[in-house]
Amino acid sequence: MTKPAAMFLIVLCLIGGVIFGIKYSMPEEYASHASEHGEYYFQSNQAQVVYALQPIARDTKIEDFMLGERSIERWKQPEDALPIVTIATDNFARNDIEKGQIIRMSDLRTEASGSICFPKCARWH
Repeated sequence: MTKPAAMFLIVLCLIGGVIFGIKYSMPEEYASHASEHGEYYFQSNQAQVVYALQPIARDTKIEDFMLGERSIERWKQPEDALPIVTIATDNFARNDIEKGQIIRMSDLRTEASGSICFPKCARWH
């Protein structure tokens, strides 16, 4: 996707009131960091975290997410130790989320075919 197209999509999403973030199925770089810091995830390509593109107010419904390579770039950086916040089971933001914060989707529950992990299910090695 070109940069102008991506910007248009983001603006369109903002106008529609849908909060978009960037997601990626657990890259190895983040999995390694998570293991070192005692984070727990499924050993599955369905485990996800999200990099926030914009501030999100507490109790905001988070409807959908966009895939983006910037998330992988970020997980390779030392500032991975930024606070990781969680989303409540009904997809509402549990606390205020700043732009650039990493959101762990561990509190969401989905069917087996879904793409969200459960909390503390299996240590990532």
